[in-house]
Amino acid sequence: MLNSLADVQATLPELQTSMQRACDWLINVAQVTTDQIESSSNPRGLRHEYWKGAFRGEYLAASQQWDVFCPVWHGGQAVKALCLAYEVTNDPRYLETAKAGAQFIIHNQITEGPDTGLILGYEDIPDQVNTAAVLECLDGLFHLSRTTNDPQYNTAAIAAATWCRDHAWVKGRGLVHDRYDPNTHQIVDVTISKDNRPGRPLADDAVWLTAHRLTGDQSFREVFYEILEQLLRDENPEGNWAMYV
Repeated sequence: MLNSLADVQATLPELQTSMQRACDWLINVAQVTTDQIESSSNPRGLRHEYWKGAFRGEYLAASQQWDVFCPVWHGGQAVKALCLAYEVTNDPRYLETAKAGAQFIIHNQITEGPDTGLILGYEDIPDQVNTAAVLECLDGLFHLSRTTNDPQYNTAAIAAATWCRDHAWVKGRGLVHDRYDPNTHQIVDVTISKDNRPGRPLADDAVWLTAHRLTGDQSFREVFYEILEQLLRDENPEGNWAMYV
């Protein structure tokens, strides 16, 4: 237990060593370095056409088999972690790995047509996008843009947030539709709450608020606070959202 500033300072070298080991694992083991991935590592058949820069995130010790589960979501989180580690260590490997991870995400973003801005965040269904996965990857792009002073990552993240606002936000309900089929350009309704709501309140990493801060667009702020108000209404018991399955 840390009882004083001196205790915290004494643990810093140990914490930094632990962090560096974790980041080295991301670089040397988890990240995909080839354009394609072996089919045995993709048992769900996620329909990504390009894999370089993605992160493996599942490992079965019994069979010694790697798996990928929602690489867009987990990739964004890895990019965020690597940016933060780079700010502490100045190790250029962390920043280069973060950039490669971001390029995987950007490569899987639609840039024209009715779904411009959508990031193909496949999760449990091979060819259907989970909007939660899209939103959960954006903070990594925002962090990388700040760390590198390169606006392309902010641009990609804001485009994705715009798509989610325009296509997935259930305005007036504080909810975001959970699943989308980019082949039919339609929302796929799924049951994710005990009262069969058409979505769930997704305010992860406050990315809506970041999009508002960067663009000045009040609609992003509206989405964010409407979702928070819905979360407050749904909280039961305190600190728990058991109604969402």
